[in-house]
Amino acid sequence: TAEIKIIQEAVNITAAGFAAAFTFVSAGVNEYKVQATLEHGYAMAGGRGSAFPSIVGGGLNSTVLHYKENDQDLVGGDLVCIDSGAFYAGYGADISRTVPVSGKFSKRQKEIYEIVLAAEEAAIRCVKPGITLAELDAVARRIITKAGYGDYFIHSIGHHLGLETHDSCGADAPLKSGAVITIEPGIYLPKEALGVRIEDDIVVTAKGYKNLSKHIPKTVTQIEKAMRA
Repeated sequence: TAEIKIIQEAVNITAAGFAAAFTFVSAGVNEYKVQATLEHGYAMAGGRGSAFPSIVGGGLNSTVLHYKENDQDLVGGDLVCIDSGAFYAGYGADISRTVPVSGKFSKRQKEIYEIVLAAEEAAIRCVKPGITLAELDAVARRIITKAGYGDYFIHSIGHHLGLETHDSCGADAPLKSGAVITIEPGIYLPKEALGVRIEDDIVVTAKGYKNLSKHIPKTVTQIEKAMRA
């Protein structure tokens, strides 16, 4: 539909901003400058600002769900969680990626990251008409809980996306073909100053789903490569 095409364009514009941010992230850079780089990328790619206030949280701030300050300097060895989306023609994207400030994940960061990624991918694969967000949440939660981090996945799997960032069509209503949702599991470990959230924008199709943001680097290898670009 026309609406899906516009959301796809918003996601593509978001991808341009994230690409710029990935190469810009480094130790000593302020979170605010990462936000500015991201949003400048949106503008240059044809976006009209952000769909919601961008979250750029390094270290301990990566464990704060709706972190808004974006005023700390990034520290080498930390992760930084970036949750943002471009606004385009009345519609917004909503993407999260978590990247290592130094450009390479530590063993521990990679361990947590891979659990969240597995949970996210499993939930995405289950998207189809008739399923509910609660059922998708259960799929992701099972994987995170089995890994021993169930208590640290402190929000629900996602929300509807449309004219509003948190578009509401009822959390428990079965999804219909044409609906656009976010899938965004996370693990937040404040004691380790380590938070990971991975979020994609998914459209429900007649036979299953389409991931509108699959081209934004997401695996450990893809992210490390994108940061070196």
